[in-house]
Amino acid sequence: MKKTLLFLSFALFIIPGIALSQKVTVTDDATYAGGSGAASAVLDVYSTALGFLAPRMTLVQRNGIATPAEGLLIYQTDNTPGFYYYNGTQWIALASGATTYWTKNANNITNNNSGNVGIGTSSPTSLFSVGPNSEFQVNSTGNILKINNIATSWPSGQGAVNTYLKNNGSGTLTWTALSGVPSLTAGSVVFSGGSTTLSQDNPNFFWSTTYKSLGIGTKTFTAANPEKLKVDAGATGNTNYQNVIVGLGNTNNYAQLNLKNQNAGGSASSDLVATADNGNESTNFIDMGINGSGYVYVPGDPISGGEANDGYLLSAGNDFHIVNNNPNKDMLFLTGGTAPGNERMRITNFGKVGIGTGAPTARLHIIGQLDEPQFKVQSFTILKELRFAKNHA
Repeated sequence: MKKTLLFLSFALFIIPGIALSQKVTVTDDATYAGGSGAASAVLDVYSTALGFLAPRMTLVQRNGIATPAEGLLIYQTDNTPGFYYYNGTQWIALASGATTYWTKNANNITNNNSGNVGIGTSSPTSLFSVGPNSEFQVNSTGNILKINNIATSWPSGQGAVNTYLKNNGSGTLTWTALSGVPSLTAGSVVFSGGSTTLSQDNPNFFWSTTYKSLGIGTKTFTAANPEKLKVDAGATGNTNYQNVIVGLGNTNNYAQLNLKNQNAGGSASSDLVATADNGNESTNFIDMGINGSGYVYVPGDPISGGEANDGYLLSAGNDFHIVNNNPNKDMLFLTGGTAPGNERMRITNFGKVGIGTGAPTARLHIIGQLDEPQFKVQSFTILKELRFAKNHA
């Protein structure tokens, strides 16, 4: 009679549409002391000889459950059999023995129990997927299927020596032999020779590993005194001028070309030199320079009696022309500074020379104290053109 009542109670419990307001106990043991059910359980199933049998179904049947409730439990009979529960988003396998399945952790990593692993996705579409839409994918053979959500097809084997991966524009990669690339040497500069060919040691831009020198428009350097930077503009005809080197600046201060010899030896100087086509280091050149801080005059030096830090402008050609090419402007000579009061002599555009005056009115106009006994006039013709304006103040 006891078993019948228990069966009836269980039957009533599972009949649809019947709501039971009390806790239910299901047991095959008449001596079970908790007949009214455990205090914390709405359903208390008790047995020391039998187990609880959960609903059994296949993977397809499990996935066919409409709107599964969070916490729903089933036993899957195929395709990795075992207990699965629904966590509100997906079916999760309960760990069994040595078999462990990954679970979603804030949608950062997952295993969908079919061997695929996803980071940032709960539905990895390949062996390894990254991103919410599997933007990066690697298949089971280790090939990259997608990069940045762009499908990619890789060659099946390793490429030969000196080959590279070439993309056809649709994601298909193939090993392709390099073409037009020379066998490079140390210090070489490589240029495009047109089409797909490349060349090195182009005279338009050449680096000499022998002299550690750079050539622009040339690859030839002077062996005895190799230039560190050599520019050859080439021939452009006899009537076309050339800007061989142009320096540009944009500053509210001075822009300069600065040449500094950092050696403090007795013969050191810093020089800017222009040489004629038939010139060399000793003739047919003009030199603007300054002696170094340790300079000591030696007979035969260009500046006789020059001392340390003396500046000079030297011509070693024929006649030396100093010209103001503006027909309306003068030529001024100053000492002691650049202020107007430091002017010592002026040659006007009319050829008048003023000493002590910036407005000479004669061929030679001198203002200031003149030591007359030492001033010798060789002819009356010169004296007619000479005006002395003494100022004994």
